[in-house]
Amino acid sequence: MKLRQRRTRELITKLLAETNNFRVEFFRPQKSLNTTQRAELFLLWWYFYFYYNFKADFADFHADWAKAITDDTLSVMLVAFRGSLKTEMVKAYLVYCAVYAIEPYIIVQSFDEESSVNILYSVARMLMSELIRKDYGDIFPLSSKREEFLKKSVKNFDTTNGVKFIAKSTRQGVRGANTFNEYSGSSRPTLLVLDDIDTNDSTANSAIIDKNYNKIIGETIGAMSNERSKIIFLGNIIVSDGVVPRFVENYKNSSHWKVFEQPLLKDKNRDNLSPDNISWGEFFSVEKVREKMETEKELFEPNQLLIPLLSGRAYLPLDTIRTLPHPAYTEDVKYRDLRWYVPTANLTEELKKYYLFMGVDTSRGGDYSSISVRTQDAKLIAHFYSKVPSDELVEIIEYIISQGFYGRIGVEINNSGYSTIDIAKRRWWSHMLFRRKNINKQYDQSTDTLGWWTGTGTREIMLAEYEQSIRNHILTEFDDRVREETEHFANINGKPQAMPPYHDDGIMSDAICVQMFKYG
Repeated sequence: MKLRQRRTRELITKLLAETNNFRVEFFRPQKSLNTTQRAELFLLWWYFYFYYNFKADFADFHADWAKAITDDTLSVMLVAFRGSLKTEMVKAYLVYCAVYAIEPYIIVQSFDEESSVNILYSVARMLMSELIRKDYGDIFPLSSKREEFLKKSVKNFDTTNGVKFIAKSTRQGVRGANTFNEYSGSSRPTLLVLDDIDTNDSTANSAIIDKNYNKIIGETIGAMSNERSKIIFLGNIIVSDGVVPRFVENYKNSSHWKVFEQPLLKDKNRDNLSPDNISWGEFFSVEKVREKMETEKELFEPNQLLIPLLSGRAYLPLDTIRTLPHPAYTEDVKYRDLRWYVPTANLTEELKKYYLFMGVDTSRGGDYSSISVRTQDAKLIAHFYSKVPSDELVEIIEYIISQGFYGRIGVEINNSGYSTIDIAKRRWWSHMLFRRKNINKQYDQSTDTLGWWTGTGTREIMLAEYEQSIRNHILTEFDDRVREETEHFANINGKPQAMPPYHDDGIMSDAICVQMFKYG
């Protein structure tokens, strides 16, 4: 089933010439219609009232989605590429439910309330559109919700024909929303829309994922009406063990659910850009897909191909990590991998403005060595990233110091770290090296050990604090090599680490640098 624009426009022209009463009855869903007819009627209604939103013909999968969405015996899960119209279709269906009072009690739930409120505001705006009001009257209660509407913060409303809408976050209880509906008598939700459940924040660690999943399958679904209930779950792929993949796995074979997984490229092969391989070729040309690849880069796979970016749990909040443009490179080829993020015309004077902190991750087993330099307020000053032996790494540190660095230096201790420390402690600037105090309780004596130890316990605490600094927007400036590492840095079996064959040396040097803030 396809609704071709030319044929549809001809029908629209005829419908516009009819009375509003005729149009209302023409689009009214009838029990006598089969699933294909109901879906086609809904899509035609959507196109008729909001035709200005459409730039291309529907794809075949849009018809399949519509058949499941309008089937009151099925719950639906739409896991699809960004730009597929999945959210827009569900918004339109919510308006359809409102004007024909199909569902008496609707809840929209997201991880953050803001996302669900945005959906309700969109529904309110659509109900306020000129043609909808002309044919169906004032369904949205503007008189009582004017202030919320103007502030774009519509958290709940009851339509004038008796449909209740409520926006919730997963942190809020749904059971507490049970309210008697004077039109239908329903005291429990009959339609639940889940959207933006898996986000960068909600997949940050296993505890959040587990809590959200258990909350949804327990309290949220348990609060639905016993007489009739339908769930529409809109999903994006972020991590392989998020709430969305769990739902797909658990309900894909259920007779009560219809689960759709729709990548932009049918075979999920980014090298196959033939028109026949593009799921919605009516809208996405080969050139548009290629442009998405270039602009979204590593995010193209999760956004468009439904391939998790990480095979473990996302650890760092990717959406808050931004890189600084146009770093200044050191002219000396010996230091070609050192980048400055401050003006270099008078570098020594520039560095003297700050008490600085340096984190050093030393190479081991073919890894990279990395150096991060920041100010006390987390401003990025310099970053080095390259494969160099211990003695050359010390030379890089000394070069940075010679340019005007003064502050605290934290060198990671491991096999190569000891070698770096052993060389560094003989240099004139060794007094700036971080020292860890050890207490011998038996003899009541203390000794100092040079270097930052990254054992299992300290590493996890250090990275947790680093993650929190990013999430709280304390760290806002990053070298693009660190940003690239975060794309493949996951919480795997409870341990934050890089996914093979990727590295985390830039992250580690930056995290050590942040730890040095405590020891200024």
